[in-house]
Amino acid sequence: MMRYLMNGYTNIFNSRYNRSGTILQGPFRSESIDSENYFIHLSRYIHLNPLVAGIVDSLEDWQWSSCLDYVGLRDGTLCDKKEIMSDFKYPNEYREFLENDIERMFAVKNLEME
Repeated sequence: MMRYLMNGYTNIFNSRYNRSGTILQGPFRSESIDSENYFIHLSRYIHLNPLVAGIVDSLEDWQWSSCLDYVGLRDGTLCDKKEIMSDFKYPNEYREFLENDIERMFAVKNLEME
């Protein structure tokens, strides 16, 4: 779906501005999520991204993330939380799961910057 959307936009843009080639950084790429463990860690990675990127100072500050729903600070209906939250008894357990990885993610980011 994303490939068709991006190709369509690229074709229109290239036609309008008499150019060729890609517009954005690269083609859409997808990865298969092949285990529940990977799925949960991927969720943590996504929820911590705004914090690690330095966009916000705390997880609560990024209102566009479903993280607020998962940690019990908002009762949104956009995401189906059953799959991820089935491994956690309470929302604060998921929050602890997130917080336990913050330092490691900052360390990895700092290594990448060097």
